[in-house]
Amino acid sequence: MGAPGWPEVGSEGKCPYLSAADVAQFNGQQVGKIKLGGEGERPVCFFFRPNGEEQLRVRIFTGTEAEAKALVDAVAPVATSSPVTLDGGWKGGAQPTDKGAVFAVAKGGTAVAAVSNQKRTIAPKRAVEKAIEAVK
Repeated sequence: MGAPGWPEVGSEGKCPYLSAADVAQFNGQQVGKIKLGGEGERPVCFFFRPNGEEQLRVRIFTGTEAEAKALVDAVAPVATSSPVTLDGGWKGGAQPTDKGAVFAVAKGGTAVAAVSNQKRTIAPKRAVEKAIEAVK
């Protein structure tokens, strides 16, 4: 089973689980615009710098356990990422990439993933931790 892909970047909106102030603190950059992708109560949130470059994207996915694990593996591949565990039984991976860093975890049929333009995995980790609060 393939991983669910990232939806297209949509129109401007307010992220229901992560504020611009949170992202500025986590990622160390001002937020110019927030755009949403996908549908439902938990859309994918795309955060852009004032110059229009994407700085962070965060996704909360709910589906089957296999789909959630596949999403984590697609964002932070098991073969190359460092294993991570968060409180509450969330497990996944984190790693720097050519364009920044990724952090993704799953628990049951839910996955939370973040892709940052920052090279350190702490930025996407903090975004994921904040997004997980919306899942509880």
